Amino acid sequence: MAQQTINVGAAPNDGTGTPLRTAFQYTNSNFTELYTALGGGSGLPGASTQVIFNDGGTNLAGSAGLVFNKTTSVLGVGTVNAGAAIVSGDLTVDTSTFKVDSANNWVGVGTATPAVRLHSNVADAAEAARFSASTAILRVHPYVDATDKTRIQAVNGTITGLSDLTVEGFNLRFNTNAGLAYAISNTGVATWSNVGGVAGTAMTLNSTGLGVGTSPTGKLTIGTGAYVAGTLSGTSSLYSTVGQGLVVLADGFVVGTRTGSDRFVLDTSGNVGIGVVPSAWSNSGNIDLPNVFMGISSSGIYGGAIANNAYYNAGWKYKAANYANLYLTGAGEHKWLNAPVGAAAGDAITFTQAMTLDASGNLILLSSNTPATLTTNGQLTVNATSNTNLRFSYRGSDGVTRVANITLA
Repeated sequence: MAQQTINVGAAPNDGTGTPLRTAFQYTNSNFTELYTALGGGSGLPGASTQVIFNDGGTNLAGSAGLVFNKTTSVLGVGTVNAGAAIVSGDLTVDTSTFKVDSANNWVGVGTATPAVRLHSNVADAAEAARFSASTAILRVHPYVDATDKTRIQAVNGTITGLSDLTVEGFNLRFNTNAGLAYAISNTGVATWSNVGGVAGTAMTLNSTGLGVGTSPTGKLTIGTGAYVAGTLSGTSSLYSTVGQGLVVLADGFVVGTRTGSDRFVLDTSGNVGIGVVPSAWSNSGNIDLPNVFMGISSSGIYGGAIANNAYYNAGWKYKAANYANLYLTGAGEHKWLNAPVGAAAGDAITFTQAMTLDASGNLILLSSNTPATLTTNGQLTVNATSNTNLRFSYRGSDGVTRVANITLA
């Protein structure tokens, strides 16, 4: 209905206005329309229970910044100035989507009962928090799986790869249920503790070096002992301050003390010094000993062997195509053996026993009917030419070989 307007005339009682009865009819009609539009009867809104909006068609608008969408039942607030929106008491959004506990000043996301100042609750393997920038994202997963458990992950802005993660603090400490596991002090000293269930500091890294089981006094310091499973190489010094230790130097390998006498030295030329530094041999594979008593001892029942151009592998074999010599000890005997030039490395050797000193002190020479040919002045040979004859051959300084035969009874 169009609005009914009462004509009040140009002057009082001039007879040009709307009659009194008609005026009240207009009034009743206007009020009836308002009454009906607002719900009528008991449905009339009260100032304490409802907000009245102007009907602008699709939306009911109260002001430019406050609009109620009749189709979606969504109330839109254009701009809320600081301090203009105040909630007294708890705030709950969809039961557990968002919860403010005003009594404890706790906020919960994903929980209706927050237990700390900021409590985010998610299902296993879900991301609980994300802090993002345009090029990097920090993600927090309280539980990933049985292997990773909790994960704090720095990824790039598209979450397609990892990003750098910088952790800063005056002192950094990383604990497990066994206690302190790893710590970095504000001076850069790193310590590993409670390793393998053993209490105390297991390893320390500082400006001096790395100490395992002790404080470092060099680049690498080992407190009790060391085991190298692979190859130990390099040119830096490695040693122990104990009386007998391990030293690796730029000029070779040393077992001994760093500041005292070397116990064992293997130089870069392949020469060995036991108790001394090896001399400057023109070839390699030599052993130098100090000017003291030398002892080589074994408790084995198989005796010992010193071989030249020979090695034992299911029988004696040539190392190269050359002569071979062998000295054996065992069962109280000393044996000297030799062999001719071998055909090739790895071939089996057939040694000839040239001389034996038996356990009774008897010297047994190889029997031969062929007189020895002496090639060096001062050489002396003794050989049996028969069961009853010994031949002594001697080459003097004049290069002449003289022979004497002794007949045995």
